[in-house]
Amino acid sequence: ADAVILYSTPAAAAALINEFQRLEYRPRILASSTLLDPSLLQNPGMQGALLASFLRLPSVIVGEGNGDPIADAAFMNIVVPYAPQVAQDPFRALAGIGFAQPLVEALRAAGPDLTRESFLVAMNNISGFDTGMFANLDFTEGFQGNNSVMLLQMTPQGLRPASDFITY
Repeated sequence: ADAVILYSTPAAAAALINEFQRLEYRPRILASSTLLDPSLLQNPGMQGALLASFLRLPSVIVGEGNGDPIADAAFMNIVVPYAPQVAQDPFRALAGIGFAQPLVEALRAAGPDLTRESFLVAMNNISGFDTGMFANLDFTEGFQGNNSVMLLQMTPQGLRPASDFITY
């Protein structure tokens, strides 16, 4: 195969990448966001790989000057001061924030007399939410919410954006 799509855990991907190197097999790699693991990204076999990301990414991940301002602010104002122990894994730290943001938005919109029904109505009314870690959330068509992804490429200088957000 000229290309391999990896949708796995970081440990399984590392074993596979190491085996690729042992065999001197160098396919193009397209990987899911689960492989944005700091230890895996240091593996030389990941050079050139394209990785999908559903989050805005900070400079600490994609290099100074390449980060999204919203992600940079969340990392510096929330992760670093309040969760320094997870700052070494910024993607997962920011993913947690990103998953919580629409929840908080729906809780606010549901009002002080929160019920399951009022929460679901509020959640289903979230459309075009783009002030958080996701580029554009919309829950009016169902519970998926996110309909966009960006591609990153592993380079000798680290991860670099290879696309803008692609909406599907």
